[in-house]
Formats: sequence, C-alpha cells, structure tokens
Amino acid sequence: PLCETNTAFEIASELAINSFNQDLSSFGSLQYIGDSSPLSEAANALKQLLCSSPALFSSPAALSALENAWKAPYDSKRIDVEEREMLCSGLCAVLISFPPDQWTASVDNLARPVIACLNIVSKEADQIMGKGNE
Repeated sequence: PLCETNTAFEIASELAINSFNQDLSSFGSLQYIGDSSPLSEAANALKQLLCSSPALFSSPAALSALENAWKAPYDSKRIDVEEREMLCSGLCAVLISFPPDQWTASVDNLARPVIACLNIVSKEADQIMGKGNE
C-alpha cells in the first residue's frame, strides 16, 4: 500500500469511507473548494485507497462498509455520475482481488442498485412519454 503500515492504511481507509458518508449525508450544504466538491474529493480518496490495496478490503466489516457506501448514493440520489464512477472503479478493483468463484455474487451485488435505479428512471420516462401523448 501507499501508506507505511497496515494500521495507517486502515485508518486512512476508515477516514475516507466516513468522509464519503458524511459528505453524502450533508450534500447540498457543503462548501465547494475550487472546482470539486468535498464529496468528489472523498470519492476520489476512497477510489485511490481501494485501487492501491484492494485485498485489504476483503474483511466482512470492510465489505459491509463498502456495500453501504455503494448503495447510499442510489438511495439518496444525491451523487453525480462522476463520483459513482470513481467509487465503482475502486469497488471493481476490490472485486477482482477475490477468487473467481466469488465474482458472480459480487458483481450481482454491485449491479443490483444500478438496475433498480434504471427501472425507476425507465418508469418515470414512460410516465412522461405517456403524458406527452395525451
């Protein structure tokens, strides 16, 4: 890892996940610094940590925290596509560090909130199109 010790890496990882979750929960009231939001910075930091040492995120506690971080933006609908892409990139690095027999279940868990979001968007588009034809 980029950090000197596993302990430092774990602290940095916990800080990045907590920052991401806090920024997500206070979205809208955050102060932007320059061109990027604190949420973007937290998502990027989390991605960098996940990609630099993905195997360190294989514990049940780490996977639970990552799953919650992945699902939260889809539940709140408060995160831009760019931040979701950063988070997804880091999560994919973790997933490919798993044994191949675990990939299917992991990808299914990763895809589930995306598919649910697409179903909602599709239904909303159908409703809008239905109103336009009246």
